[in-house]
Amino acid sequence: PALLARVQAARLALTHRTARLMPRLLVEQRRRGAETLAGLARRLDPAARRGLAALADRLAAQGRLLASLGTDQTLARGFAIVRDGEDRVAMRAAALAPGTPMSVQFLDGRVGAVTAGTAESPAADLPRRPSPPSRRRGGAKGHGTPASAAQASLFDDG
Repeated sequence: PALLARVQAARLALTHRTARLMPRLLVEQRRRGAETLAGLARRLDPAARRGLAALADRLAAQGRLLASLGTDQTLARGFAIVRDGEDRVAMRAAALAPGTPMSVQFLDGRVGAVTAGTAESPAADLPRRPSPPSRRRGGAKGHGTPASAAQASLFDDG
């Protein structure tokens, strides 16, 4: 009797649940899901294209940066590459003892050279290039006005 009562109760519960299942609601839910999916699919293609375009722009920028770091571009900016007598790049002046043969590479070619002096004390007998004249006009303290015409401080009493 108890087992029979449980089976009847379970059957009744199942009947109530299946009564609430309406194919119309399931069909409507499926239709709404399909519309949502179609809308997302329409937006996916343009979004993917924008994302790929942004990545392509970043890649192109990185390519330009990489190209600007090449040897020829560095030499074109006025830098030179110093190599020791065994054609190894000299990274530090201290690595080159006085009298060491070396080469200096410029944009338009290489020249041979021999070191003089040390990294701590430049050779005294090498001629010094004069400093280029200042591009600023005037003279006092690099502000473009002569010392006699310098502006008074706002905090002076006079």
